[in-house]
Amino acid sequence: MAASIAALRKLTWFDRRMLAESLLLLPMTSLALRWLPLRIIRVVNDRPRRWRREPIDRARANRIAHMVAAAAQHGPYRASCLPQSLVLQFLLRRDGMRGELRYGVRKIDDAVQAHCWIELNGEPLIDSPQVHRHFAVLERSPSCESR
Repeated sequence: MAASIAALRKLTWFDRRMLAESLLLLPMTSLALRWLPLRIIRVVNDRPRRWRREPIDRARANRIAHMVAAAAQHGPYRASCLPQSLVLQFLLRRDGMRGELRYGVRKIDDAVQAHCWIELNGEPLIDSPQVHRHFAVLERSPSCESR
């Protein structure tokens, strides 16, 4: 416990804010996914924003991703990849960065596994850069757009 408090004290104010927002947004997003179609949530997440014209601050994006992952792994609510990705996309877009949501599938033995992640300029955040080797990326969103 003392080690975690010491680690929190070392965080910058920006990191603390991202961690606090992630701790709130992850369970809210998971709850929304239970009650609303994914396409509705994506509409909210995909609202037009002002995009940065200068080069993307990759270090800042990595800090945001790190805080979302920390909240998902160590917070009171353990979030799966979809809520993590949606929260990360929201926080990035609010900061002026265009994170793209990717869906992937793979088959291991007789089981089909799905995973999603966020890419910034074609590079995954949170996940390893080799995520493309493990999952076949779906070109269209599995959000049942024909409803």
